[in-house]
Amino acid sequence: MDNKRNLIICLLFIAFFSGKASAQEDTLNASHAANHSFYVPGAVLTITNRIEYTGTLTALGMNVNLPRDWSYVSVSTGGTMIRVMDTGDLEIFWTSIPTSPVEFSYMVKTSEESISDQKIESRILYYRSSETERIAQVLPDYLIFEVAGDINNDGSVTLADAVIALRVGAGTDTAGYVRGDYAVSGIDVSGDDKVGIEEAVYVLTRLVMQKE
Repeated sequence: MDNKRNLIICLLFIAFFSGKASAQEDTLNASHAANHSFYVPGAVLTITNRIEYTGTLTALGMNVNLPRDWSYVSVSTGGTMIRVMDTGDLEIFWTSIPTSPVEFSYMVKTSEESISDQKIESRILYYRSSETERIAQVLPDYLIFEVAGDINNDGSVTLADAVIALRVGAGTDTAGYVRGDYAVSGIDVSGDDKVGIEEAVYVLTRLVMQKE
């Protein structure tokens, strides 16, 4: 009786861990990143993507929601197909499923008229055997791009940013705005790591272009 009971326990133990291992094979994770966290209106950004999966896929694709008036430029990897939808969003797919990990980059041009922060969201759509479609969010959920010239960090380029730049340039208001890391904001057009007259001109130019 004890031998029979031990055999049953062993079989249950094997079945449990075999099922657990099978479930672990059914994974898919995706991530994306940009070459800059800010953008200059009209400039081109590069978005790199990585998809890792285990097991077998029978279909693989990705939907990309782009900001309004941003446009697709090109893709870096052969075999990666991209369809531009009427909305401007992208459908990315492969006629032959690439092996894991799948790595590729695509380039998009930002709108000349954008003066506010923007974001990109992507999702993976895939099939395993004859199952129904599965969806996986590409992480992080959103790629956030701050607009160059947003000195006061309120999410958009406004006259207030030009006023700050003019005051700093005149030496009347420097606290928090003259610092060595400011170049990463994309507004340091003169390359001196400071906010000043050149930056004020840039902001005013963007505002004029927006009104034209």
